[in-house]
Amino acid sequence: MAPTSRARKIGIVASAIGLLMHKEPRTAFEKEENVVKGLANKQNSDGGWPYISNSQNESNVEATCWALLALHAYNENRQYDEIISCGTKWLLGQNPSRKDDQGWPFREKEEPRVYITCFVLRTLCVLNMKDDARVEAAIHWLINIQNKNGGWGEVIGDEPSVFFTSYALLTLSELAGNTQRSFNESIYNGKKWLMSSMKDLSLEASFLNCRLEMIESENQGNKYRVSFFHYVLPCVVLCYDKLGIHNKVLFDSIKLLMDRSKGGIVEHPMLDSSKKRPIWALYGVFLALSSIVSVNSSDKLMFVFLNHIYKIPSNRVTRYLIKVANRWVLSAIVITLIIYFGGAVAVKIWNILYDYFASQVSPNWATFCMSVITSIIGTVIINKVVKFKKKILSLFYK
Repeated sequence: MAPTSRARKIGIVASAIGLLMHKEPRTAFEKEENVVKGLANKQNSDGGWPYISNSQNESNVEATCWALLALHAYNENRQYDEIISCGTKWLLGQNPSRKDDQGWPFREKEEPRVYITCFVLRTLCVLNMKDDARVEAAIHWLINIQNKNGGWGEVIGDEPSVFFTSYALLTLSELAGNTQRSFNESIYNGKKWLMSSMKDLSLEASFLNCRLEMIESENQGNKYRVSFFHYVLPCVVLCYDKLGIHNKVLFDSIKLLMDRSKGGIVEHPMLDSSKKRPIWALYGVFLALSSIVSVNSSDKLMFVFLNHIYKIPSNRVTRYLIKVANRWVLSAIVITLIIYFGGAVAVKIWNILYDYFASQVSPNWATFCMSVITSIIGTVIINKVVKFKKKILSLFYK
């Protein structure tokens, strides 16, 4: 099994267990097989899975999706077929579509939501259930509730947001690839809105760090609240990469996620303490960064030129060229060339000026004058070198 494939599976399990049982990711790595079995045992009698939280152990759609994805990833020996089948049946039954097209709600008899619907569609696509009539109804619903400006909001009629638009576009593009269908108009309009919204936007903006989706529900007369903390930036990266938008926004977003993940420790910008790293943030970053690399013979390198990102074959020559094009290496080469070719000229100019001043005043005054002039000239040269370096680097990255 390829390392990325295994890590992806563990990531799914970690996310599922984190939602259901509040375990740390390390537990999933150390005892993943036992964890998967424990996850299977958490299935409710109705076929769904609950949060172990304030929802009274009631089955809900999102937790069921996570559990099904995790069990599917570890079902090589078909030992979880029956459990997956029961869970899928329950999940499909939560779609209220009868005569009208509907998306999925968080739980039965509630309002259909964009994130939940997209998550279910992506899950059912993985489970190869994309031909079901309720899947078709949900796709129609998702397309029909798209705002006129091209974006998607949290629920029908809501103002569009970067997160829900990115997630809807990611879902439609995946469905288009897996069902050989075209959603060109919806994708085009959504893509146009998203790119316009992200243009000249600071990636440190708070709504790119976290999009809070709050759901108030009721179970057996007891009201409770469920909060979804969506880490938006990784979703933008996934969407841009899937749609082939390899531009400055994608490159800057990848850089920022990598900066937040140094040393293999993912820090979420909304949380001060690394001990509070949520699994949803870890998994979002992991998916975003893993979307731009692979571990097979078709490895690609990310290459930036004229402010656009290109994926090129990975071999000894291209890896060497990428190193040469690295910003710091390129800077060193530019400065070295200027020093090398400008050194001889500088020495000649120094000697000429010194001889001139020495003939007019005493050697000490000549030395003083040259010190002042050299400082001024040096400052001018440094400024010119910096501007020249930036001009060269702008070919690779602005």
